[in-house]
Amino acid sequence: MGDKGLNKIGHVAKGAKASSGISTIANAAKLAKELKPTLEMLQSFKRDASYAFSSVGGTIITKIPQGELIEAFYKFAKSKDGGKGIDNTSKKTAGLDSSGEFLDDVLESKYQDYVKRNTKFGKNVRDRLEWKEASDKWAKLQNQGRDFELEKINDFMKVATDVQEQITIVTKDGTKIRVDAIGYDKKTGELLIEEYKSSATAPLTSNQRDGFVELLESGGFIVGEGKGIFIGGVEIPPGTAVQIIRPKIRE
Repeated sequence: MGDKGLNKIGHVAKGAKASSGISTIANAAKLAKELKPTLEMLQSFKRDASYAFSSVGGTIITKIPQGELIEAFYKFAKSKDGGKGIDNTSKKTAGLDSSGEFLDDVLESKYQDYVKRNTKFGKNVRDRLEWKEASDKWAKLQNQGRDFELEKINDFMKVATDVQEQITIVTKDGTKIRVDAIGYDKKTGELLIEEYKSSATAPLTSNQRDGFVELLESGGFIVGEGKGIFIGGVEIPPGTAVQIIRPKIRE
């Protein structure tokens, strides 16, 4: 932003009044919103230190990292509802303290790590409640995936011996893949490998798409320390097919 733009904001800021209970950074974010630069204007600061303007006197008070200014903008915008701020009771119900931070210190620390990480890579920053909702959904999906894996591994152990989980294999074409379960058929002694996907639409990774075909065609070998009898160096013979197991769809 050039000096002309800074002077314009500074001039308007001189006429603004301080809002009680709102931090200086939030005042700056409010002022920026009223001037209609919105989030795009805040992001236009790019890698340079962003300037916040005091609503009293319109002077530059300090240099603030872009991420903090963007976070202040989100925080201020989210805390308004028809011009009325969220009261302390509502904040506590949502798990926030009077300043808008998480009451849970561990959760607040994770959120701050998320803000720093996204700011560093120029990604959008969600407010605390949106971030928590997305995190909770992701955690739920992970738990569902692990529950499905455990269920299927138990089924696998009924038909296979020497079962081990999470074994890394490199195909003879050089593609590295990790499989969910490996073991030997109790009846035939054939090597069995299974990969579990907890939904009907969960995709294979690019390595899995290529590696499963390569393993079938030319085989491979286990890398790393391995587990149980499946130690590093054990050969996976050509013709070994990886069975992809998904939930059965009930009609």
